[in-house]
Amino acid sequence: MPLFPIREPDAEPLDCTVKLRLSARQLEQLDQAVAEFKMSRSWILRECIAEGFPLFVEAVRQRRRAGLVPRGEYQNPEASGPRRGPRSDGLRGDRWVGAPRRRG
Repeated sequence: MPLFPIREPDAEPLDCTVKLRLSARQLEQLDQAVAEFKMSRSWILRECIAEGFPLFVEAVRQRRRAGLVPRGEYQNPEASGPRRGPRSDGLRGDRWVGAPRRRG
């Protein structure tokens, strides 16, 4: 018996591609989840983004309100665009630093 498609008015087609770099450790964890849940990598990553994105946005807003900035923004303030993120999957504790205070 065929399954009928679910009609979801807010659904959008999956026609955009995003390149994502993962460390060997992250890829290993992702592959373990693929084997355990029997889901594709892309499905798992889309669900992770959907579940975690609101929490991420709120955490970044809280850090910004507290006066913190990403280390890349602090070290290279003239860089244009958003590509100032970390280049490795190291410790996350030092990725945010206190913004320098302006003397008034």
